[in-house]
Amino acid sequence: MRNLGVLDFAGGTVVEVASGVSGLVAAFVVGKRLKVGYEWNIPHHMPNVLFGGGLLWFGWSGFNAGGAMGANGVAVLALATTQIAGATGMIGWALVEWIHRRQITVFGAVSGIISALVAITPAAGYVSTVSALLIGFIAEGVCYLAVSILKAKLGYDDALDVFGIHGIGGTWGTIATGIFADLSLNPQGKNGWINGGGFEPILLQLLAVLATYIFAGMMTFLILKGIALITPLRASDDEQVNGLDLTQHREKAYPDFELSENVYI
Repeated sequence: MRNLGVLDFAGGTVVEVASGVSGLVAAFVVGKRLKVGYEWNIPHHMPNVLFGGGLLWFGWSGFNAGGAMGANGVAVLALATTQIAGATGMIGWALVEWIHRRQITVFGAVSGIISALVAITPAAGYVSTVSALLIGFIAEGVCYLAVSILKAKLGYDDALDVFGIHGIGGTWGTIATGIFADLSLNPQGKNGWINGGGFEPILLQLLAVLATYIFAGMMTFLILKGIALITPLRASDDEQVNGLDLTQHREKAYPDFELSENVYI
């Protein structure tokens, strides 16, 4: 795909789209958890969600800027676009969440940050900071729709929304690279559609997305079926009820803490 002229600065296809599609296939092959859809599933520990999201955002600076393979102007560009996209995604998700549910959540804000960071990954060293703002803002919208609506429509159980955020966000970011790429910012890139490159860059990016969907989806399915010949892919109902910490490791996070029937973790 690189020889054809596909642009992917830091792994929009090989990391984000691939992981999202693999997660979706795994969700369908393994099936839903026992109580999903019957209980209110909420994050286990919100401070850790926020802390982990902050660590991801910090680490993404090195992840994307490191794609320049040196301390140079392209690395600075990638760092700037990454930060701007992440901030825009956080604000945008909160806005959409307020419009849709009349509430703003920390979990949603972190989801917006990650969806935008995912989307800017393939474009980070090829687009301007203004384009990064647009990529991040649109990313949170399409990812929010995938997480809040598409997942329910398709009926799969994706606990961490790998497909909704990484798969959909990576898909948008890869296509957006063909729209917003600017050759004047990186001589190793090309001009995207809005900079006079025509539709060819978009078509090439779409080809990359399609190839990744097919390859990652088929290989994940075959690998899972191979593993299933050796060991079960799914925890039993009893194991799910009692918790894998206890059934697999004979450990329990909170042995002295009992929950009432109206409280879920």
